[in-house]
Amino acid sequence: SFGGITQTGPRSWEVKYNIVVSNNGGATGTYDLNDMIIFDDDIVVTCARYTSDAVGNPGTPGPAALTGTGPWNLADDQSIDPLFPQTYCLIVCVDMDINSDTTPGDGVYDECGNATPGDPAGGEGLYNQSSIDLNNDGIDDETDEACGDLPAIRIEKDLNNFVAMANGNNMVTYQICVYNEGGAPGDYDLNDLPAFDDDIEIISASYTSTVGAGGTLVVPVPAAPGWNLDDDRTIPAGETYCYTLDIEVDVDLSPGSTGDNTVAECGSTTGG
Repeated sequence: SFGGITQTGPRSWEVKYNIVVSNNGGATGTYDLNDMIIFDDDIVVTCARYTSDAVGNPGTPGPAALTGTGPWNLADDQSIDPLFPQTYCLIVCVDMDINSDTTPGDGVYDECGNATPGDPAGGEGLYNQSSIDLNNDGIDDETDEACGDLPAIRIEKDLNNFVAMANGNNMVTYQICVYNEGGAPGDYDLNDLPAFDDDIEIISASYTSTVGAGGTLVVPVPAAPGWNLDDDRTIPAGETYCYTLDIEVDVDLSPGSTGDNTVAECGSTTGG
């Protein structure tokens, strides 16, 4: 069974699986237990380990005890008595950034059951398959699968409008959209930090959003990370939440005003 994910970094998670082997007969038996992961091709495995309550099975609790992506042998000729199930906890460390130029996959996240809803397959999400060999012939006698998903959250910001106001100032409007292109819900904080040319003064600011957040923003802008537009917001898989930010500005190039009296246009330092 899929035991869930724990976020360990901006694009990193620990993934947990629980594997239970049961003996429903009346005599002691033995088995080999193997496990194989076949994740979405954008997911990178960085470490793996497991623990077990099976008597005599040492597990590999170290930080990077299992190598590669499997198949891993978790038990060899393991003895099991009737009516006493044996449990294995497998933890796999993963990274994923589908928007990175260096992602190893196709940059598109395929969630569990993408091809056939309700029936996950290899190459989707966090697909994992365990198998047991009951007679040491190297052929799997029974297999079972589990699959879970990761969030994939990204942000996109655009300058939407620039309007001259009756008081001589200008209203600049930005739209900020947060996308979850993964297969599981994720959380985020959204901050915004204007860093305008030094001749541009912020007079007032406010924002609205499609998820109910909004209000007047304090001026002057707080130090980094700036304005907090949303905090601990959960975004479901496949959803897009957008924020509209309105900033009233005054451009003053008169002698003695704040700034160097020269407006540096966007991209003037880096050439675009």
